[in-house]
Amino acid sequence: MEKTLSLNEQPVIKERNYGIDLLRLVSMLMVVSLHILEFYVGGVMKGAESLTFKGEFLWALEILCLGAVNIYALISGFVGYKSRHKASNIIYLCLQLIFFTLIISGTDLILSIRQGAELSAKDVFLSFFPSIKGYWYFSAYFCLFFFMPILDKIIESASRKSLKIAAVLCFCVFCCFTQIFTEVSGLEGGYTVLWLVLLYLLGAYISRYDPLKNWSAWACFLGYAVCVALTVISRVAIGYGTLYLLDEIKWINLLVSYTSPTVTAGAVFVLCGFSKLRIGKIPAKTIAFLSPMAFGVYLIHCHPIIFSYFIGAFEWINQYPIWQIPLTVLAISLFIFSSCLFIDGIRLALFKLCRIKRLSIFLERIIGKFIKSILRIFHISLEDE
Repeated sequence: MEKTLSLNEQPVIKERNYGIDLLRLVSMLMVVSLHILEFYVGGVMKGAESLTFKGEFLWALEILCLGAVNIYALISGFVGYKSRHKASNIIYLCLQLIFFTLIISGTDLILSIRQGAELSAKDVFLSFFPSIKGYWYFSAYFCLFFFMPILDKIIESASRKSLKIAAVLCFCVFCCFTQIFTEVSGLEGGYTVLWLVLLYLLGAYISRYDPLKNWSAWACFLGYAVCVALTVISRVAIGYGTLYLLDEIKWINLLVSYTSPTVTAGAVFVLCGFSKLRIGKIPAKTIAFLSPMAFGVYLIHCHPIIFSYFIGAFEWINQYPIWQIPLTVLAISLFIFSSCLFIDGIRLALFKLCRIKRLSIFLERIIGKFIKSILRIFHISLEDE
């Protein structure tokens, strides 16, 4: 059992959901698989010729993993709702990012110098500041973090009926309407803070009301399979439809994006399904131990230097017989995933040894005092009126 504080600071007992911990790991494994498959990253999808059996099979694999980022953001709302959003938590994540940046960039710098590369002071300086684009999810989550208490209050104060209406409107506007009019949504395919805000609210709503409480876990997983199937079918239907009507394939990936209604609905089904799983005591301990390292998998393999090795590195897989492709992708994904988990496990041990958590709390106090002193100048209080 875990103790958290509600919004009115009254103690609340919140039982740990090991199914959600497991989902953190599964969704991060899906992210790694997605990066291996993607056309412009790992390159397996370069063998995906539209409207051929092999091509649509590869797209089905891609779509199967596509909801991973949505799932991870939904987990933030599901777990974060009614929790204390301590600044030390985001400081700790920043220190984790700095740690891997120093290790990876520093190692790359040393190897480059040993190989005789001529580097300017500017090159050395910039090597320790990974591209924001490379860590887009971290950047968006960092911004989202400061709005979490406000978002929790929205969920807490609004009636269930109002939230239902808001959820339907958001789904229609941001998931359906903007698939056609993408330039007016501000979502940029889901790579924005706004999209993470919407998913956080949805995850918090699910945490509070469990809209699928009468569904079994397997019924939820079946719902996810249906969403994947509908997304794949939409590609084929739109592809053949536009080819017949316009003599060219257009809009074939209309529903293949993070903000797609079928991809978003699929992520909700997965979240609800895993939240209902009952996990034994021994597996639960293993899952609880590994779950905090899931984000480390993202920070390691998405570092620009590491990620650069992914570009086109897996194109050879699409030459395999069709039945071997998913097995090969899964095997490589598991290897990368487990390797990153192992590395982050070492980082976690070092952080405990160096008491980085305490450092995060200390920095939280220092930053908090600084912010309060600034606010006092403008006669602003952080206390509830």
